[in-house]
Amino acid sequence: MAEENATILIIEDDEDIAEVLVILLKGFGYDAVHAPDGEAALHFLRATSRLPDVILLDLMMPVMDGEQFRIEQLRDTRFAHIPVVVMSGAGHPEHKVSSLRPNAYLVKPVDAGTLSRALSRLM
Repeated sequence: MAEENATILIIEDDEDIAEVLVILLKGFGYDAVHAPDGEAALHFLRATSRLPDVILLDLMMPVMDGEQFRIEQLRDTRFAHIPVVVMSGAGHPEHKVSSLRPNAYLVKPVDAGTLSRALSRLM
């Protein structure tokens, strides 16, 4: 069961995947916000009065990819503390993903149960 009013920021360029994640997260009881790339996500984080509780981060995106977003996120003390779940279907080498210091790593397509357990551990 989701923590009441917990918000998840989904940073994903594939609209279909993002839509499925929003539906899934709402079904789990979370609020969900979507940004299509890292740059849009940074704008959202800098403008919002209520930071998300967890970030779901795709790695391969146009404009600003997940790796660059994570670097920028960790540089900003206002939101460096937000836990990040990296999602990737590209089979990124473990050393590349671990260098981003994610709180969890999920392989796409993301399994609903695995996602739910990962979020529960981070709340």
